[in-house]
Amino acid sequence: MFDQLIGNERAKETLRRMLRQGRVPGALLFAGEEGLGKKLFAVELARALNCRARRGVEACGVCAACARIGHFQLPPSDDRDEHKKVAWSEHPDVGMLVPYNRNILVDAVRDLERECNFRPVEGAARVLIVENADTLNEAASNALLKTLEEAPPSSHLILITSRPA
Repeated sequence: MFDQLIGNERAKETLRRMLRQGRVPGALLFAGEEGLGKKLFAVELARALNCRARRGVEACGVCAACARIGHFQLPPSDDRDEHKKVAWSEHPDVGMLVPYNRNILVDAVRDLERECNFRPVEGAARVLIVENADTLNEAASNALLKTLEEAPPSSHLILITSRPA
C-alpha cells in the first residue's frame, strides 16, 4: 500500500524496514512541507500495524480493519469540548488529535496519554496521530513529553508537522 503514495521513496523504504524488522518506535515525527502526504503515511503505517491480511510488511488495503482505519470521526470545528478528546477512526485502535483554534488543548493530550495506556482492542497496536504537532502549547507539550519518552510497547504516537523547530 505504500506504493500508492506518491514520492517520498526514502520514507517508504524506512517504514518498510521498520515493519520488516518489527521495530517500529513508540514515537515518530513526520515533518515536511504542507501537502506532502504526512497524514497519509501515518494512516498507512496504522493500517500496516493493524491489518488482518498483510501482504509482506504492508497492509492489504481491503480487509475490514484497513477499510475502517482511514475514516475518522473528527469533531466540529466550533466544539471545544470535543477537541479535548482523541478523535477516533472507525477502527477502535487508531485515533487522532486535531487542533482547536490553532492549538492542541492540554486536555486532549491528557486524553491521548490515558488512551495510550490501554491495550489494543482489535488490532495489534494502538496508533495515535497528533496532527499539526507544532500547535502544542507549552503546557500540552510538557504533558506529552513523558508519553513520548516512555510509550507503552503496544502504542505508537505519530506527530505530524509542517513547521519543525
